[in-house]
Amino acid sequence: MLKAIFWDNDGVLVSTEHLYFESNRATLAKYGFNLSLEQFKEISLRQGKSVFELPGFTPPPEEAQKRIRDERNALFSLMLEKSQDKLLKCGVKDALERLSPTYAMGIVTSCRKEHFEIIHRETQILHYFRFIISEGDYPHSKPHPAPYLTALEKSGFEADECVVVEDSERGLAAAAAAGIKCFVIPDALTADGDFGRAFKVLENVSQLEGELAKL
Repeated sequence: MLKAIFWDNDGVLVSTEHLYFESNRATLAKYGFNLSLEQFKEISLRQGKSVFELPGFTPPPEEAQKRIRDERNALFSLMLEKSQDKLLKCGVKDALERLSPTYAMGIVTSCRKEHFEIIHRETQILHYFRFIISEGDYPHSKPHPAPYLTALEKSGFEADECVVVEDSERGLAAAAAAGIKCFVIPDALTADGDFGRAFKVLENVSQLEGELAKL
């Protein structure tokens, strides 16, 4: 029997991936590296790695990497603050309103806590969730299963009593490795992904309730 839903954040609940790409692109451009959208999709959305690990990119010393990350994070925060009223994805609030009385729900994200806080200042959806797991709450990020294994422990449910809602290949890989069924709702930046391991690929979040009723 299905008891819980674990939701990814960026690309599923909110539309932020394009801003994260732009913050990376703009910051790296200052240091002479031109980050393309395809490179970002491959390294970040498929592999879940740092842009410093891109083929052909010579990583700067660790101190410089920290400075670049800090600049990127500050720019991303600024972009999020300027876009707060546009971040919540269409249909999400209605879906959460319908599903929350029936299922225990949590957010499982790789988002930094400070960015998560900015994102959800105006979404008015966090009360639908029993717990939030974000960067720093697990030892390894997606596509490692650790975030979803942490969610299982936090929820108290078994893997076969839960489903995951994701938008990216790295998120799907994490859910699959944790042994949890995963529905994928591709975002604009992940629409060309390989989702062969998904339990089902949906066009939008409004379709989820009907699919869950079939389980």
